[in-house]
Amino acid sequence: MNSCSDKINDIQNKLRKERCKHDAALKNYIKLNYSVIDIKVNSAYFDLKNALFEQLEEIGQAVRDLERQLEDEKEAYSLAKDSLELISNYIHMERNDKKRIEESKA
Repeated sequence: MNSCSDKINDIQNKLRKERCKHDAALKNYIKLNYSVIDIKVNSAYFDLKNALFEQLEEIGQAVRDLERQLEDEKEAYSLAKDSLELISNYIHMERNDKKRIEESKA
């Protein structure tokens, strides 16, 4: 259980960092697009624009991957929790059965 919790916390931290990087890259990309009026159109502009767009896409994919991974870990955590509950219920049933048997003998 702790392992699942640790994985979820780790992924959530990574996801927050990637979202911040994505927001920063998006701001740079938007800023570049709005500053096109001030820039003479040349190949350097398009190279920079393409590089920023690629960076934005890569970070966006990393965010999506982490979100998917987080969902998987949450599901694993939920299954582990459900399994522990089943085990606990089984143990309680066994104890109650044992107690009833001992009481019936007395």
